[in-house]
Amino acid sequence: MYVRDCHIENAGPVRSLDIQFEMSDDGRPLPVILLGENGTGKSTVLSMIADALLIFQQKKFSDIVKGQTQGSETYLRVNGGVNQSSSAEYSLSALRFVEEEADACWFEKTGNVPKDLVLGSLSERFGTGLNKRFEGEWKMMLVPGPQKNFVVPERVETLADDFRANSYCFFPADRGDQPAWMNEQSHPSKTAFRFHRQVDDQLDKPLYVSSSIESCLSWLMDIIVDARVDAERALDGGALVTSFAAGESERWIRSKGLLERLTAFLQLLLDDPTAHFELGPRDSSDFRLQIALDEGGRSLPSITCLSAGQATLFGMFATILRYSDRRDNGIDSDLSAVSGIVLVDEADAHLHTRLQYEVLPELISRLPNVQFVLTSHSPVLLLGMEKRFGRDGFLAKEMPLGKSCNSDDYPEAAATVRCFAETREFKEILETKLKENAPLPTVFMEGITDVRYMETAFRVLGHGEALARVKLDTFAKTGPKGDINGGTSSLDKLADLYKTKRVFTEPVLLLYDCDTPRSGPECNGLTMRSVLRNPDSAIKNGIENLLPSNTVPHDKYYSQHSSTNNLAEAVSQERFEKQSLCTDLCTMPDPTVFIVFQPVIKTIEDWLNGISSTRCETLPSRTDNA
Repeated sequence: MYVRDCHIENAGPVRSLDIQFEMSDDGRPLPVILLGENGTGKSTVLSMIADALLIFQQKKFSDIVKGQTQGSETYLRVNGGVNQSSSAEYSLSALRFVEEEADACWFEKTGNVPKDLVLGSLSERFGTGLNKRFEGEWKMMLVPGPQKNFVVPERVETLADDFRANSYCFFPADRGDQPAWMNEQSHPSKTAFRFHRQVDDQLDKPLYVSSSIESCLSWLMDIIVDARVDAERALDGGALVTSFAAGESERWIRSKGLLERLTAFLQLLLDDPTAHFELGPRDSSDFRLQIALDEGGRSLPSITCLSAGQATLFGMFATILRYSDRRDNGIDSDLSAVSGIVLVDEADAHLHTRLQYEVLPELISRLPNVQFVLTSHSPVLLLGMEKRFGRDGFLAKEMPLGKSCNSDDYPEAAATVRCFAETREFKEILETKLKENAPLPTVFMEGITDVRYMETAFRVLGHGEALARVKLDTFAKTGPKGDINGGTSSLDKLADLYKTKRVFTEPVLLLYDCDTPRSGPECNGLTMRSVLRNPDSAIKNGIENLLPSNTVPHDKYYSQHSSTNNLAEAVSQERFEKQSLCTDLCTMPDPTVFIVFQPVIKTIEDWLNGISSTRCETLPSRTDNA
């Protein structure tokens, strides 16, 4: 059974609320998280669902509430003016539950509800699929004063079977287990759960679960002992043959599978892949059920030594499994067999960041057929749910209006960011991210080979770290007879643009060849420098001027080309094959050759280290004496 529809008017802080509890495409209930500030009605919704479940259970079972008597119901919610919004003339709340064979409804009202509201669309909305008694019970909403009514399937046994087989729990905001250090003489335990023989009219599964670890201890011991029962077994044609009596082997296999799931969740909870349960000696009293944490022999002497947050989550997980394990055939490692409704008020209570962001969403995902309805203030839990399920894989409703929300528009998320923005760590992370996403400072050079030579030189000469801090680029493109759109003119055009405005957000260095002297301080993020000239080189222009003459054999890198001039005369021209030279030198670079580019590397590194150290108001003039 799942809750599918909710309508609330004038109940406490909730003036008007409609929530449709949706299912996935494969028929599984989507988890629901109700978000909002204190006093927005989150717990109000949960208390109504819990109240309905409590009433439904009392129709068949005699142990639901203390002092329960035949033919009467005890309510979880007090009904009356205390629940009615101030200045309102009435309050009206309705829930609709859907079960495979029949539906059930719960209603609560105070004051005088308008007749057209009772007999109008709400009647059709909540009456569909119910038995004939719905009309009479629903019309009780017209009777003045407080009323609480419900409609259950005519075959009450249908609901009874559901409650017996599945998990229905309400974990209130004040939940908590007694810690191991507590002296029981000064603060007696609230519960002393022990399993006993099941009676037909007793459910033995309290809906209201304020303390869960202690109530699960006997069950956990049973699971561990069952999983460790010795069995003489062998494979006989694929079938498991054991010395168990008929049916006992199946129980052993189920217990082993269930223990595996409990252990896996314990490991997730403690962030320790080696954590597992161990049994202490029978005279160890409270330390009988222990938790081993690693292979070094460390352990928690008792499961009650878990922290409050850890105990809350493990107790919740174990309680849900225990309730479903009470069925005749039990459960095993396949947790999709577990079904029901689990309500958790203030789901982030006691939980630090990892438990909210990672562990609780994972707990929910491991029980895909359980309908979880949570309340929380925490944007961390919301982010964790989005990470685990995706934004379309669960319902996030902001109270009191029930508006769909996500981490981008949830006000508490923005408020939390503003608080964390005051911390040093936040500012350091932000600064780091900005640097990671910011464009690198850029060095523009005259040609394609200039960039390739310098990238190779940085690597070969051990300046890879500096290369990672800068982008080497050029405006030149490869043409049929060499570079086009490059050279001095391309850099000068960019410098002219910088006279009026900054073109790039990142700092820019214009690095000219040795035949074009340029220099001057930074201006608007732009700096100009020139490569120093090698006076002994036979190559007078370009970055190749830095290369030793013996690395540029004339017969290898100069070729003759014939052409015709305007007078139809044959003209022979010598062409420098600079692309071939660059390819040869950079393919298998020799550090003793590339050492000539060390001064250029120093120029770039000095610029990087001194970016923004000086400013000027105008660009330097382009003169040979600049």
